[in-house]
Amino acid sequence: MLNFLKRAVLPGGVPAGVVGRLVSGPPVHPEGHLSIDVPRYPPSDPGLPAAPVPAIVASQRDLIDRLRRVSGFDDTTFESRCLAPIQGVARYVHLLPATAFEHFAGAGGLFRYCVEMALFSRQAAEGRMFAHAASAEARRDLEPRWKYACFLAGLLSELHRPLAALVVTDPTGRVWPTFLGSLDAWLRAVQAERYHVAWQGRPPGLPASAEGAAVFGDIIPKGALAWLNEASPALVAEVFGTALGQAGTGGGVASVVGATRERVLHVEASTRRTRYGQLRVGHHLELHLVDAIRQRVAAGGWGANPRQGPLWFGADGLYLEWPMAAGAIRDDLMRNGTPGIPLCAFTLAEVLGRAGVLAEVSPGNWLWPICTGPCHDTAPPTHCSALKFSEPRSVLGYSDVQPAAHRFHGLVEPGEHAVSPAPSQGLAPAEARMVDQWRQSLGARRTDLLVWLPGRGLAVSQDLIALSGADLAAVATSLHRRHWLGRGDWPSPHARAGLLAFAGTLKPGLVLNEAGARQLGLAVPPT
Repeated sequence: MLNFLKRAVLPGGVPAGVVGRLVSGPPVHPEGHLSIDVPRYPPSDPGLPAAPVPAIVASQRDLIDRLRRVSGFDDTTFESRCLAPIQGVARYVHLLPATAFEHFAGAGGLFRYCVEMALFSRQAAEGRMFAHAASAEARRDLEPRWKYACFLAGLLSELHRPLAALVVTDPTGRVWPTFLGSLDAWLRAVQAERYHVAWQGRPPGLPASAEGAAVFGDIIPKGALAWLNEASPALVAEVFGTALGQAGTGGGVASVVGATRERVLHVEASTRRTRYGQLRVGHHLELHLVDAIRQRVAAGGWGANPRQGPLWFGADGLYLEWPMAAGAIRDDLMRNGTPGIPLCAFTLAEVLGRAGVLAEVSPGNWLWPICTGPCHDTAPPTHCSALKFSEPRSVLGYSDVQPAAHRFHGLVEPGEHAVSPAPSQGLAPAEARMVDQWRQSLGARRTDLLVWLPGRGLAVSQDLIALSGADLAAVATSLHRRHWLGRGDWPSPHARAGLLAFAGTLKPGLVLNEAGARQLGLAVPPT
């Protein structure tokens, strides 16, 4: 039908693009091919958009709201003394990254870095001693100014480094004069819709702080400086010295900002997206999975050691019950419109593990048996399986939660399912790793993965076999060759595998007979 319309209509002079509007379906190319947006390699850099400043400020609303709560100012004063310089920073740096490849290297990274430094420097000022020689009355008058000085120095302290090392151009090649006005004002002046960032080395001998001094006047409200100067001109000098990164300032503000920088960079290194995968078109699942877990923690839904899980933070690391928590993460991602989420919890664990987010129990095995009993006062010990994070801060971020004094992994509960170490049976390394996964799952009582069948042996699901990268049919053949393959209730007398019930759900699997279980060191329950 489409070809008929093209032959009938196109000779009459109707543009080819109209055909796509005459019939249902995708637009049609003049040659008759469907018009599909095919990515090209190498991809082109579209640059950064000339977004409105209010939208950039709103992107960090969570941090700004936290700052409002701890500032000690009423709304009107907060707007003039705190929000105004934050907006000034947003106008000046727009969506610039803080570094080329290291910390806060993404679009908007420099603004985020500045706001984090401002918030946590203000928080760190609480309870710190200052003006030791002053009277109690003088310190009482200075205290709000001292806290504000820490906020202001933190906000400005990271500007001079990137401004000294980057070059911003519009699509035609015009260069932003860094010290003559904000990036937002320049984009509007040249009517650029996008801009590009390049990094350059510094000329030898040029002080790194020179760039910062040129922009502070466009950012700091004059009234705020006057308020600081009224009580202590030395405090103003300390703010500028700290913000410019000048050595030898020696003041309390400098020590607060320096300690805050170490904390911010440590947490950023732990949560940096490059630690757990890159945002890539078509295969980008790792960072979305980690972000979904972090959002649950930040929203207070998952706190470490809340006496009910699913996060457990102990002396031996941070654990997340799995696959129990997989459904919530999958639902969050699908609700946010993230496409391509695998349904299998073990596939999600494999994605996180291969991205370096998780620690392995053994090569290729991400499920740790843990006992959460010590976190309960009266309840009996609870055994379950969990994922262990390589770096707890990659999930906890700035949360101040402290680990429990005890360990969650390695606690043994006596009982009929206790397992013994497997003797050597001449297994290949991959087979030994697979059997170790069975042993770990058996100790964790993972009846959704494997279950004892009275009088027949141990039913092992395809899900568990797939965790080691093995094939169900190949494993069944190997067990059959060793005379370790048992029988299920499938109708075919020649079948080596079939559907078995695991925790009330039918799944493909096989049966390991009791002789094989004993040979592999898998304890057989008493009859």
